[in-house]
Amino acid sequence: MIKDFISVNVEGIQEAIKEAVAEALGNNVQIAKTEEKHSEYYDRQELCRLAHISTCTLWRMESEGLIHKMKFGRRNLYDKEEIDALLASGKLAKYSR
Repeated sequence: MIKDFISVNVEGIQEAIKEAVAEALGNNVQIAKTEEKHSEYYDRQELCRLAHISTCTLWRMESEGLIHKMKFGRRNLYDKEEIDALLASGKLAKYSR
């Protein structure tokens, strides 16, 4: 019960801070919600499993310019919106196993 009370108070404080910042900026700037970035990207294994392709095929698609990767350290990440659009359009169908 105490945890629920604390979480409600924290949420209330966050909303009050957002309102104060928006008022200070003249309500011209919308405050973006913070979301975790890892949910907006596929890694190599997820993409291969989702598109039913091998890692060699994924590399070939990257070199042809069909899919764009982002390097994050040693990991290759692929934009979720871009991949979902390609899957919906059927452009990845010819590469599927």
